[in-house]
Amino acid sequence: MSRSRVMRKIEPELNQVPHFLYFFALACLSLFFLLWVSIVEAQDRYPVPWEKVEKETLEHFQALVQIDTSNPPGNETQAAEYVKGVLVREGIPAKMLVLDPKRANLVTRIRGNGSKRPILVMGHTDVVGVQREKWSVDPFAAVRKDGYIWGRGTLDDKQDVTAGLMLMLLLRRQAVKLDRDVIFLCEAGEEGYNKEGIRHVIANHWAEIDAEFALGEGGGGLIRGEKPWLVRIATTEKYRLIIQLVAKGRSGHASRPMPNSAVVKIANAVAKIGAWVPEMKLSENHPDLLRTARRDQPP
Repeated sequence: MSRSRVMRKIEPELNQVPHFLYFFALACLSLFFLLWVSIVEAQDRYPVPWEKVEKETLEHFQALVQIDTSNPPGNETQAAEYVKGVLVREGIPAKMLVLDPKRANLVTRIRGNGSKRPILVMGHTDVVGVQREKWSVDPFAAVRKDGYIWGRGTLDDKQDVTAGLMLMLLLRRQAVKLDRDVIFLCEAGEEGYNKEGIRHVIANHWAEIDAEFALGEGGGGLIRGEKPWLVRIATTEKYRLIIQLVAKGRSGHASRPMPNSAVVKIANAVAKIGAWVPEMKLSENHPDLLRTARRDQPP
C-alpha cells in the first residue's frame, strides 16, 4: 500500500510506524489481490480474529526490529532464523539459501493448485547503520511510544518482512484455496547490494523464486470501496554503474598544491559528473501509464 495512506510522523533521527495499521494494510492488500475478491467477500469466506492477529503481528514486528541487522555487517541470519522458527511451528517448511553463514536468505512457499504461475512476496532483513548518539531511544529496542513503534528498520524494511510473515500464516491457518503458489523471500544484503543476498538467490536458486509477479517495497496498490483499484507495477529499474577513475599528474607536497596533480584532476572529474543532467528517456510503458491515469480522472 502507498505509504502516503499511512499516518506517520518522522523526526530527523528516528524511524517510526503506527501500531498495527501498516502491516495489515500490506498483508491484507496482498491477500485481496491474491484472491481477487472484494474485501467483504474475503472476510465472509475467510473470517479472521483480527484482534488476536493484531497482537501477534506487533509481537513479531517488535521482535524483528530488536534484532540488530545493521548492514554492514548484516548478521541477517538471526532474523531469518526467527522467521523460520515461526513458520515451522505453524507447519510451514522454510529453507535457508546461504552463501555466508551469517547472512542467510530464507524462502518458503504455500502451494496452490498450479493453474497460474506463482507470486513472490519479498522483504529484506538488513537495515542501514545507526548513529546511536543521535537517537532519543535505543534504535533496536522497538519502543512503543505515543502510538508508534520506534526503531531502525520500522519503515525499511522489517514492516514488509512482518507483513509477508503474517500473510503466510493467515493463508495457512485459513486454508485459503489458491490458484497459484505464494512464495515469501526474506533477503539479506539489500542495503548494500551485497553478493550474499538477492544476487546469490538469483544466480543459484532461481527455481525457488521463479514467479509471474513480485510484491516488494516498491510499487504498491490502492483500494477503492471494497475492491482493488490500482496496482503499481514496475517494469524497469535503475541499475548501478560502477566506474573506476584513474588520473595521472605531477606529484608534489601538501604545502605546495599543484594545479595539474592527480587529486585535482579527479576532483574536477567528479564535479563534472555531479553537474551532469542526463537526458530524460521515457520507457515504452509510459504512454500506457499516462492514458490510464487520464482515463481514471474525473471529468
